[in-house]
Amino acid sequence: MKIDELKSAFENDTFSKSFGIELLELKERYARVKIKISDKLLNFFGTGHGGAIYAVADVAFSLACNADETVKLAVALNTSINYIKKVNPGDILIAEARVISSVKRTSITDIIIINEKNEIIAKFVGLAYLFRE
Repeated sequence: MKIDELKSAFENDTFSKSFGIELLELKERYARVKIKISDKLLNFFGTGHGGAIYAVADVAFSLACNADETVKLAVALNTSINYIKKVNPGDILIAEARVISSVKRTSITDIIIINEKNEIIAKFVGLAYLFRE
């Protein structure tokens, strides 16, 4: 998908907007997005909800694997996340996604989620099915 088309699609994404996910950078097979952990994104222990962390990683994954002009559409087949460090209210998380393998029908994307102190919060890996042009 062309970068401009993908940016336009992201701008109209109500899910990302509802979480406050912002696009920082998008280029061929790469995306960087951020989220601020607001009070709405806390679990019942008062720390960042795992679903919010997963959401920012998943958005980065989707953007990166679709940011390829030879791909008409990439859809998730499987994802995995490892939570490494707790997240506090007000933390800003950045998810950086890189496609590390792209073959005929599938791609693998590696996503690292860090906080504003550059500490690794989580590690996410996504496998996507690719519909090629």
